Amino acid sequence: MIYVVLIFLFFLLFVCEYKSRQKVLYTFWIGTFLFLALFAFRGDNVGGDTSEYCIYYEGKTSTTYGSLKLNDDIEIGFRWICMALQKISLSHFWFLFSTSLISLVPFVLLLKKYSSLPNLSYLYISCSFTMIVCLETHIRQNIATAFIMMALYLLLKAQNKKNIIISAVLIVAGILTHTSIYLIFPLLLLIYFVKLTKKASYILVIGSCLVTLIFTDFFSQMFTGLMMLISPYETFSNLTRYMDSDKYGLSGKAGQFISFFPTALWALINIYYASKDELNNMFMKCLVVGTSVTIMASSFGMSFRMMYALVLLSYCYIPMAYRKNTKAMLINFIPILMLTYRFIMYTKSPAQINTDTHWLPYMFIFE
Repeated sequence: MIYVVLIFLFFLLFVCEYKSRQKVLYTFWIGTFLFLALFAFRGDNVGGDTSEYCIYYEGKTSTTYGSLKLNDDIEIGFRWICMALQKISLSHFWFLFSTSLISLVPFVLLLKKYSSLPNLSYLYISCSFTMIVCLETHIRQNIATAFIMMALYLLLKAQNKKNIIISAVLIVAGILTHTSIYLIFPLLLLIYFVKLTKKASYILVIGSCLVTLIFTDFFSQMFTGLMMLISPYETFSNLTRYMDSDKYGLSGKAGQFISFFPTALWALINIYYASKDELNNMFMKCLVVGTSVTIMASSFGMSFRMMYALVLLSYCYIPMAYRKNTKAMLINFIPILMLTYRFIMYTKSPAQINTDTHWLPYMFIFE
């Protein structure tokens, strides 16, 4: 129920900031508090791996991640973060609170600087079951993504020597915290330097949908082959061990167009209303590439986790056309309504998907 209430509150905040630019700062901070609170104050049983992470953080032996004290195979960057946080407290509350802030504050900073309608971004995320589960469950990857987002924030702010050095350190920290950054960082570099046109963007998104529906097995084999190629390397072991697991992506849904249609539609609407300059900002390019690759890899279990950073970055920017064009905004709400409907249906029958995600019932840490 808490999720549905938050969707409603984010919608109200969005309406306020849409009607009055003067209210944007106030609505932003209210929305930010609600957004951070959902994850920072969640119970230690909310999220697929949350309880295991809490056990690991305490220094006990987790069935999933082993033991922090025994220097197991978890990425060294995450172990260092845990050991640093332990200096303050060993409580589950402190672990979830601190890691949530570390994970989400860089996103909030980017949102504040680049989004004209920040609560619309919060609304998109709160309507997306996949995003909510990722933010509740994938603590290591969330922190690693946050390091990359902070590096991007500094580089976009000013490319001076100080920011370049700090960004380089943050990128290394991200790589050391979760192996997915090995795959995301080169893609981000490519996105940064490559220009996109509207025609090319349409082809990427629409083409990925059509090609995926026709060649589902081909893409499944291609991405599985990629994981097999890197599997002998110990560095990627934490990524490749999940490659046959359906619960870590959109596996088995590629033939069901409804699975990725809302996301594809949202990308296409944003492409249509974005100006030429907007289309080539970092966030819009992340939207186009992240959406396209996620769709093409949707028959592969790790697809969304591989592209998660790009998808999250894409929420940092909303085309200015929505500020000036009411029709554009109404059209933009079509995929939101589709996602909301699917989300509410999940809350009414959670048993089918709750076994691995543990997103319901939502409980606060102090309950």
